[in-house]
Amino acid sequence: MRRWVLKRLKIVAKRITMFWVKIVRQYVAINLANNSFVEMANNLVNFYKNSALPFEYYSREYLMSWEARKNWVKPDLKPL
Repeated sequence: MRRWVLKRLKIVAKRITMFWVKIVRQYVAINLANNSFVEMANNLVNFYKNSALPFEYYSREYLMSWEARKNWVKPDLKPL
């Protein structure tokens, strides 16, 4: 049972990491030309400090679904 739980947590962590990479990439693409790197980094941290942000885009059930475990899935609540 412990292995199953650890494997499931690892899969979910990977999906959430991919979500954050996409969010940060999008933020940098929009803001890099307008700010210094330091300003952009500080603003990024302040803007996205909510650790529950992925669940504004994904329902918990969808993020834990079989499809989401196997492939990158687009958010079901609002687009990135």
